[in-house]
Amino acid sequence: MTTIVNIGRNFSPNHPTLANVPMLDSSWQNFIDGVKSALATQGGKDIHVFTGYSRYNGVGEDSASIQVFDDDNLNLRTLRLYLAQIAVAYAQDSIALTVAETEFVS
Repeated sequence: MTTIVNIGRNFSPNHPTLANVPMLDSSWQNFIDGVKSALATQGGKDIHVFTGYSRYNGVGEDSASIQVFDDDNLNLRTLRLYLAQIAVAYAQDSIALTVAETEFVS
């Protein structure tokens, strides 16, 4: 199983004063670390972070994809609760979670 969590750096477009404004570098790193910690505490062992740039609702922003590969022991129920709390803490509309079976093609 592969678990992928995608997050963006900008505050929610619904934020009353900081709509679509990027969070400070320290907050952005703490946001990424919070997602990594949530994955680790719920059983994630081989966690990888990839950063880049993406668009959300037509607005460009820094983004991060935090991924766990081949980990069938992840507690997804509690992970979802943790991610929802992290989304609120960092003024996000949501956090994208993808859970899929990994297929190796040769």
